[in-house]
Amino acid sequence: MSQQALSHTNEAAIERYKRAFQKFASIEKNGEKFMTKEDFVDAIAPDEDYKRVQRSQYGVLFNVADQSKNGVLSLSD
Repeated sequence: MSQQALSHTNEAAIERYKRAFQKFASIEKNGEKFMTKEDFVDAIAPDEDYKRVQRSQYGVLFNVADQSKNGVLSLSD
């Protein structure tokens, strides 16, 4: 894959992540949107039953991403 194609692929992925963040983030403070742990899990957990990974285990990823430990994630987090 060429560098230009890879760059385009990365840009498309970033735009997808931004749209998902905007869709699921339920808190807005000073014009900035934030995700709660529940928002985060809703955004990343599959819509099917949880045979391999329990829904609560997705919350562990939220804890890793929430490095400031303020209980919400911004898009930059």
